[in-house]
Amino acid sequence: MAALDQTVSARTAKMLLIGDSGMGKTGSLVSLALAGYNLRVLDMDKGTEILYHLLRDNPAAMARVDVEQHGDEYEEKAGALRPKIPLKGFSGAAKTLTNWPGLGKPASWGDKDILVVDSLTMLGRDIMNHVLSLVGKLQTGQPPSQPDWGSAITLQENVLAGLFSLPCHVIVTAHVVNITPEGSVAAKGFPSALGNKLPQKVGSYFNSTLAIKEVGAGPAKKRTILTKDAGMGCKTPAPGRVKDTYSLETGLAEYFEALFGKVKS
Repeated sequence: MAALDQTVSARTAKMLLIGDSGMGKTGSLVSLALAGYNLRVLDMDKGTEILYHLLRDNPAAMARVDVEQHGDEYEEKAGALRPKIPLKGFSGAAKTLTNWPGLGKPASWGDKDILVVDSLTMLGRDIMNHVLSLVGKLQTGQPPSQPDWGSAITLQENVLAGLFSLPCHVIVTAHVVNITPEGSVAAKGFPSALGNKLPQKVGSYFNSTLAIKEVGAGPAKKRTILTKDAGMGCKTPAPGRVKDTYSLETGLAEYFEALFGKVKS
């Protein structure tokens, strides 16, 4: 039996960070490196160059960021872009999540380490490619059948369950979709994952869901991190302790400090 303040859920954040493409989800991670956290970024979007440009003048913070890029490569075949065989995306990502090159097993990391999956959306694409390749459909360009969708969705959900069980902090970024299980448009935004039903289940694997949206109008409009927005499914384990909004540039570090205090050196 563990004291309440010694449980993994009390000491670490499992965060879902959602927003439309180009809202600054990846760039917002910079404040965490500046605050003293070790960032381990599984880059499925191949978009982490912004971290380099924002940290290039701070060698100490840059040294705390490790990036592993994985993603299927594409080539033109018969007038269409198709994934190159053998695939590299999901298999590489799965190996990295099990044993990170040079840094060991994420299952052994601690509360100064943050594993980032950027993004859930592109991870889902590569999972579907993986499933289709196993049944020979990727090679022939056949679309997925219902069993293929079921296998891919189960695999993506298993990844989420594995991340939820880690002893370190976890941040998963995702694009936003507005869809119901029946496939119609919904008023509420959900993280982009495979299928129509999984997007509505993703949030259950995280204790924090934060959204990045443009707030304000005209010259005052700016991208803002929200901890409270029913239309985006935002939630926090510390209502009253965290603010409703944070700036994009410093917000994640301030949110983590509100939950856990300053990073110990």
